[in-house]
Amino acid sequence: MKELPILMNGDAVRAILDDGQTQDRRPIKPQPTGWNPTLNTEGAWLFCVAGDMDYSEGPFKSPFGAPGDHLYVRETWRIAGWNPDYGTVRIQYKTDGKISDDFETEEANLFERWWVQSTNECLSGGFVADENGWFQFDNKDCPTRWRSSTQMHKWASRITLEVERVWAERVQEISPSDCEAEGITGEIHASPVRGQPYSEYRNGDGLVYAEPKQAFAALWDSIYDTKGFGWDTNCWVFGCEFKVLEGEE
Repeated sequence: MKELPILMNGDAVRAILDDGQTQDRRPIKPQPTGWNPTLNTEGAWLFCVAGDMDYSEGPFKSPFGAPGDHLYVRETWRIAGWNPDYGTVRIQYKTDGKISDDFETEEANLFERWWVQSTNECLSGGFVADENGWFQFDNKDCPTRWRSSTQMHKWASRITLEVERVWAERVQEISPSDCEAEGITGEIHASPVRGQPYSEYRNGDGLVYAEPKQAFAALWDSIYDTKGFGWDTNCWVFGCEFKVLEGEE
């Protein structure tokens, strides 16, 4: 069993914490030109090359690892409290504003750097330390900077996923039920005309879609279109099905 990091944006973190997302897809980089993806004995994927059955393109490593592996989610965060006496910090998660328990950084130089940075940010924000050297602020007016998910340490992650299934496919091959597993939500309404029911699907952008694949395609484009992997490219992706092992509600 391996432990691998996985970056998640706020919408994905929120969907996972609300039990709305159990699958994830990521573009394969670089994109294969072949077809018929198969998994080799080393846990990597190979693609057949048209016109040459004796040659395979690859290997391509999945960012999700293999079934049984664990993914620790990295998300946007900041320092919400620090204790110089014990070398501990508290983490605030931007998605929902939750505050962690105290973490021991176990790295003196790292703690000292965060201590200095956070102190300077408090002073720049107009806060004054009390006679004991402590800054007093609540979560809403916390003056410290938001930090990128790429800077989150494993010990600060609050969500651990267990990989149950990994596969390779074209992004447009996603099924309606898999769209919902990706966090697309749907509702069935009774029509005011002849009582015929109709469905509405949402992906978090505030719009309403008639089909789950339309909602997923719009969500996909919002993340990957400017990176060259838009829905219309029908790019190859790695897919992953997972269950949550740890997570705060």
